[in-house]
Amino acid sequence: MIKRALDIGSSAVGLLLLSPFLLSLAALIKWGSEGPIFYRGRRVGRYGKPFRIFKFRSMVVNAETIGGSSTSDQDPRITPIGRFMRKLKLDELPQLLNVLLGNMSIVGPRPEVQHYVDLYTPEERAILQVRPGITDWASIWNSDEGAILAGSADPDKAYEELIRPTKLKLQLLYVGNHSVWNDVKIIGYTFLSLFNKGILPREIRQVTVALAPPDKVARDPSHEVEQDYATVTELPGHGATLEQLSMIHTRYRFAAELAKDKDVLELACGPGIALGYLKTVARRVVGGDVDGQLVEAASRHYGSRVEIHQIDAQDIPYDDHTFDVILLLEAIYYLPDVQKFISEAQRVLRRDGTIMICSANRERPDFNPSPYTHHYSSAAELQQLLLDNDFRVELYGAYPLATAGFKSRVLKTVRQVAVKLHLVPKTMAWKILLKRLLYGTLAPIPAEISVDQQQCAELVPIDSAAPVRGYKVIYAVGRRAA
Repeated sequence: MIKRALDIGSSAVGLLLLSPFLLSLAALIKWGSEGPIFYRGRRVGRYGKPFRIFKFRSMVVNAETIGGSSTSDQDPRITPIGRFMRKLKLDELPQLLNVLLGNMSIVGPRPEVQHYVDLYTPEERAILQVRPGITDWASIWNSDEGAILAGSADPDKAYEELIRPTKLKLQLLYVGNHSVWNDVKIIGYTFLSLFNKGILPREIRQVTVALAPPDKVARDPSHEVEQDYATVTELPGHGATLEQLSMIHTRYRFAAELAKDKDVLELACGPGIALGYLKTVARRVVGGDVDGQLVEAASRHYGSRVEIHQIDAQDIPYDDHTFDVILLLEAIYYLPDVQKFISEAQRVLRRDGTIMICSANRERPDFNPSPYTHHYSSAAELQQLLLDNDFRVELYGAYPLATAGFKSRVLKTVRQVAVKLHLVPKTMAWKILLKRLLYGTLAPIPAEISVDQQQCAELVPIDSAAPVRGYKVIYAVGRRAA
C-alpha cells in the first residue's frame, strides 16, 4: 500500500511538473518524422497480465516489422530526435502514465515482451510477482544497452548472450529484497548513472562478479571497472579537504622516519606523490603499483629520479633480503591474498627489516568500504597477521572521530545514514563533487609533496584487545627480529 501510494503521488507530481517539457518533446517528435507521438508496445505485467506501455516514439513507424526487438545505437530505424531521447532516457518519461494507471511502478523489473517471458524458468517467473518498473538494479547495470549492442550483426542474439542472463539475476535480486529503502537507493543510483555510466553499486557487483566466468570477464563492463584503480586513487589535481591532505602528510612523515638511510620499497604507490620526498631521506627508493596507468603517470613525473615499476604486491620481483623497509599505505584491502603479500614482504626484507601498513579503520561506526576491495582487516587482525609471521608489532590510531560541535554531529549523522543506505559515492570523481558541496573550495593534491609538519596529526598507540572504534585510520608496524 505504501509503495502504491508513493507511485501515485510521485507519478502525478512528475507528470504535472514535467508537462511543459513533455509537450515540447511531443512537438519535436511530430516535427521530426511521420507517425504517432507515443509508441504503445505490448508488454507483460504483474501476474503475467499484458498491457500497453507508453513511450515516446524514437523509431520510424512499423519499426518492429522491419527488424528485431533489440536495438543498438547504430540501428537505422532510430529517428534523429529519437537518438537524442534514448541517450538521456527521455523516451521513458511517459511511463509515468503507466505508473499512474497501475500497470507499472517507479521501481521494479523492466517489463518484457511475451517472447522473453515465455523463456522464463520456474525460478525466473517470480519476477512476475511484482509490478514492472521504470528502473531497477538491472537498468542501472545496463544503462546503455544500445552501446553494448552496437556493431552486432544480430542484436537479438547479442542481447540474449550478453545482457539477458545478468539482467534476470539482478531482477530476481530486486524481487527477493524489495523495500521502500531499496527503491530510494535505486532511484538515487539511476539519477547518478545518467552522468556516470560506470557507477556500480555493491548490490550489482555482487551479482556480476559471481556470474562472470574467467574467460568472459573482459566482456562485462563491471569487471573492467574492477581493475581501474585510478578511479579510486588520490591523483594529482584532485580536490582534497584539509583533513585529507593532513592524512597524506601524516602517513609519509611516519614513513620517512622509518626510511631514514634505508632501502625502501613502496608498494601500491599509485601516482607516487611522496616518492621524491622519501628519496631525500632514504638511501634507495623504489615505487611499485599493479596498475599500469598509475605507474606510467608516476614515471612520467619523476623520470630517472626514482625507480618505478609495475609490481604485484603478492609477487614481488626482487631477491631475498633486498630492502630494509616495505610500505603499503591505504591499499592492503585491495589484495586478494594478504598472507601472500606478508610472506613476500618477509622474504624480501632484510633480517632487521620493517613493514608499515596504513589502513582505513573498518571498526569505526560510520565506516564506508571502497569499491574493488577484498577484505578490511581490523587492528586486531593486522596485529595477529604480523605476529603469526614473526614480526614484533606496534599499533597506532590517528584522526579521532569528532564528537563536539553541531556541524560535526550533523555530518557524522548524514555519513552514517548514507553508508547504511549505500549512497556514498564510490569513485574519487563523485567523492570530490560531494566534498565540494559539503566543504566548499578544496585544495588540489600536488604531483609531489614535501611533508609539512604543521599539517601532520599525532599517532596514538592503541590496544587491539577491544574493538578500535574511535579512530579513522590505523597503522600497523611490524619489525623483524635481527
